[in-house]
Amino acid sequence: SKQVMTCYRGSVRLDVGDLGQGGESFTLHGAEEAWDSFAMPADTWRSLHNSGSAPATIVLMTPGDSRKRIEWSPDVVRGAAAADLAIDANGYVAPKRFVDRSQR
Repeated sequence: SKQVMTCYRGSVRLDVGDLGQGGESFTLHGAEEAWDSFAMPADTWRSLHNSGSAPATIVLMTPGDSRKRIEWSPDVVRGAAAADLAIDANGYVAPKRFVDRSQR
């Protein structure tokens, strides 16, 4: 679904679509005096990368009344598992050791 991303602090590189297949890359900056925003199209892979030297803070807003579920890339799922994080049966982030245990 469509989303709006706002960068409040730091710098974030946003890749929309496959860069090798006509996708585009944007850099968003956030500071006390101004925030960059970007309206993302629906049904497109998005990739976020902290492009600065400090932590970045962003907010993603998705329209609609129903609960949204994110489809994560396999690399993100593996990285989360390595950090002991997983998505539980209700779609929330939880410690992986508890999620694995409850699904036995």
